Amino acid sequence: MSEQRTTITGSGSLLLLSTAAALLLLLLRWFTVSAFSPEYTQGVINTQGGIARVLLGLGVASLLAGAGSTVLALLPGWRDARAVAIASPVAALLLLDTYFALGDFPALKLLCAGAVALVVFAVLYRALQRSPAARRLSDQLWTWAVVLLAATLGATALSAVDLPGRAAAGGAALLALALLWWLRARGTGWSLLAVVPLLLAALFIATRIPVLQPANAFAAGKPSVLLVTIDTLRADHVGSYGHAGARTPVLDALAQQGVRFSQAVTANVYTGPSHTSILTGLYPESHGVLVNDMRLPAVVPTLADILAEEGYLTSAFTSGFTTRDRACGLPSRFQASDDDIRALRWWPQRARDIGILELFMRIAKRVVPYNGDFGQEYRMGEDTADQAIAWLAANGGRPFFTWVHFFDPHLPYRPPHRYLENDAGPDRFDWYGMDARERAAVVTDPATLAAMRALYDAEIAYDDAQLGRVVEAARAAAPDGELLIVVVADHGEAMGEHANYWLRDMYDPTLRVPLVMVPPASAQVAPQVVDAQVRTIDLAPTLLSLLEVDAGTRFDGSSLLELIRGDDTQHGPEPALGGLYVVPGEFQRQLNAVRYDGWKLVRTGAGWAGGGDPEYRAGSTQLFNLATDPQELVDVAQRFPEQRLRLDEILHSVAGEVAMPDIEFTPEERERLRSLGYIH
Repeated sequence: MSEQRTTITGSGSLLLLSTAAALLLLLLRWFTVSAFSPEYTQGVINTQGGIARVLLGLGVASLLAGAGSTVLALLPGWRDARAVAIASPVAALLLLDTYFALGDFPALKLLCAGAVALVVFAVLYRALQRSPAARRLSDQLWTWAVVLLAATLGATALSAVDLPGRAAAGGAALLALALLWWLRARGTGWSLLAVVPLLLAALFIATRIPVLQPANAFAAGKPSVLLVTIDTLRADHVGSYGHAGARTPVLDALAQQGVRFSQAVTANVYTGPSHTSILTGLYPESHGVLVNDMRLPAVVPTLADILAEEGYLTSAFTSGFTTRDRACGLPSRFQASDDDIRALRWWPQRARDIGILELFMRIAKRVVPYNGDFGQEYRMGEDTADQAIAWLAANGGRPFFTWVHFFDPHLPYRPPHRYLENDAGPDRFDWYGMDARERAAVVTDPATLAAMRALYDAEIAYDDAQLGRVVEAARAAAPDGELLIVVVADHGEAMGEHANYWLRDMYDPTLRVPLVMVPPASAQVAPQVVDAQVRTIDLAPTLLSLLEVDAGTRFDGSSLLELIRGDDTQHGPEPALGGLYVVPGEFQRQLNAVRYDGWKLVRTGAGWAGGGDPEYRAGSTQLFNLATDPQELVDVAQRFPEQRLRLDEILHSVAGEVAMPDIEFTPEERERLRSLGYIH
């Protein structure tokens, strides 16, 4: 019995030693990444309980590394099990980091990374064997690991909104330190059952504490702003825009309460550039974000920057990979942001920089069910709405600017089953797994196309319900009920028009978007439908006009305030430009369009046809008379050369010669963009 207890005690000591070594290494790795790449951790710092979630992920990963190292240390043949328990997790983590850092040749990567790990293990093992001080590392490593965890929990407590929150997180950290002192004072050694559950409980508490935001005395009396962007939502699939089968009661009600713009045109048909234009009031050619996965330059101001200077609380909650801060640089412009699109939110965002977490995520993806892409490309609208609602509830009573982005209507269509009206399951169409011929079969088969449209409508209905939840929370949080609501899409969707499905183009199903604005009561704007052409780049100057904020910033867009108040009798609608730029070498062509005065010009650059078609084609220019040909079926460029010349000059003035910068995607970024269909 005594021998068995000794074996158990020795195993537990090795487990704690190995776990503590892995935890210290992972903490050092995480803080190093944070110091040299602060943009990677901006979202964690600004997120409710973000630091606590990181610590929880590191703790679980350390236990996994510790368990494996303990098994190795207990194998016969080792002269010093403690040296193995410390050296093996260090070597294992280095193996994973080296593997993920190397190129795209798995066998060579494994060979090189394994050789490096073996050398490091051998050197550490011999050094630890010969060092008397190293034999005392067991208690010391675990002590410092607990101290670091408790200190970081204390930092989380300091960022709590209220006194109860500070007391909860701070008390948990102090309790961990007290237990540490008590166990060491008694000399009883460490007990995994005593320490780890306490730390996990402390982390659980801290993740539910709202983060403290700056005071906003300057914005007192100002209306709050809720901006909701719904990805890939074409205008004619919304009830108030004429779709008889739509299930969009919330958006339709907002359209009746405020201003519905029937002819709103997006500035770009890719998610990143389009959202950047919405938040800056600039064309992509001006702000510099031409394709997905390009970050907005720091010198370009956004609505979040401008309103924060006015004293607003600003927050952003996004749902897709292309709207994460790493991809576009927008969420970090807000004082609080949550762009964590993963189902297991307690893993650190930069999992690839901490190799063992990447391995565990790959395993978890296979065993944890999630209705949607598992934390890789997007999260479902309900998850995003939950985060936004929690922030609004914690920060109510002060003017705020909150941006909420829903991704669900974007392919692949996987709506919750309760929103399906037929037997089409959420995984029926693997669109990204199809080749060009299989996609063409979908477009030309009426039954299949109808089924995909039904899935698309179900996704829209799902996001409409989430929109209702967020609007209700925002209205409850807005001081005196003064709230400005804007709902807009970044771009539409081609659904078989021009023999095209999904691949971005410049025709109206993709370029024209729904735009609904509900001004605050103090703005004195009557409910109405505006049929004049407007642009998504007009949103930023319009919102600032409604809020009576003079930003002193140059916009490509114009304020629509006079238009919706009926005072704009001198100026007609301005030209609306849309575009699609491509990374050199990708199978797609540059597209640009200008929509003005009832005419539409579409300019297609020379290049690969895209969509799986390997043919290289010459450039072309098409002209459409939208008054007589709203479906853009008849090219009249030869019949109306004067209209073509006029629109071409307008287009050339903005999108004439735009040089694409050299963009290097990481393998992870390229895979995610490919999984969303942006590259082939």
